[in-house]
Amino acid sequence: MLPDIPPLDEQAREAAYAAYKRQGISPGPDEQIAAQLVGITGRLDWRPTQQVAVICAADHGVGRLRPELHIINVGALLRLLDYPVSALSFMQMSGVRVVVVDAGTKDGSPKHDALITRKIAKGTADITRRAAMTPTQAEAAIQLGFDIAEQELAEGMDCLGISDMGMSSDVSALAIIAAMTDVPASELIDPADPQRAPLIKAVEKALKVNRPMPETALQTVGGFETGLMAGLIIGCAAATTPVILEGLMAPAAAMIAAQLCPGVQDYCFAGHRLPAPAHTIALETLGVPALRDDLLEIGSTALVLAFARMELIMQTLEQ
Repeated sequence: MLPDIPPLDEQAREAAYAAYKRQGISPGPDEQIAAQLVGITGRLDWRPTQQVAVICAADHGVGRLRPELHIINVGALLRLLDYPVSALSFMQMSGVRVVVVDAGTKDGSPKHDALITRKIAKGTADITRRAAMTPTQAEAAIQLGFDIAEQELAEGMDCLGISDMGMSSDVSALAIIAAMTDVPASELIDPADPQRAPLIKAVEKALKVNRPMPETALQTVGGFETGLMAGLIIGCAAATTPVILEGLMAPAAAMIAAQLCPGVQDYCFAGHRLPAPAHTIALETLGVPALRDDLLEIGSTALVLAFARMELIMQTLEQ
């Protein structure tokens, strides 16, 4: 049974705006984000102290251009956690707990303290030929995310950042956003993207084969990491905990979560904006603000900047 999502604390949010007024500050994007965070947490003095970054891994059956890049290597990502000059390692040194969740990669998963292996299956089906997964698998992916959120919240998490490993999820993310917005695939992809033509072809074929509706988008064209992220978002929103969305799949998952539990989007923030039009369209549809408004394409490591940016934004209430 899905949880109820509490509304934001409007009295607390108004208190934040009143604080800015006393400082003679006219609220801009940063101040609006700070007020939203106050509405989420109910505290003018809230600062994230136990941040958790969850990197969600799963393979997709649709192999687009280079099949050799299609299978995610979880071991390579985990090695970055132990490499002292990597951004993921820096995130850990900054006090962010990093968790990698394997929800359905094709390869075997190595042992590592930061890895949770809960494979629903070894990758989804090829969405250009049939549905990505069964309804039971879709439910299991969401439940997995909800369970992990519950566990991390019990250990004190007060801010979550989510991202996927990215190599094979773009077709799925675009198909979800297309299904949720009715925007054609050709309008979701950056005209400068060198892979634009095969992306459009793959997304259009997936939509034609599966005819996804908003309520069936996860099962028909999603990924196991998509359901995992959606469950994480729902679990955190139910516990009034903010969530940072990084990459293209994360806002696609937020659309799935909002379809299931309206109101979760009020607890979400994009780490930054991506050049892909699909990203902007997804954020605008959800009404989710970006912590950084510059256009970047830097992957899950951008969570390093996003957590720091959120803390800096909250400090504007101290001036």
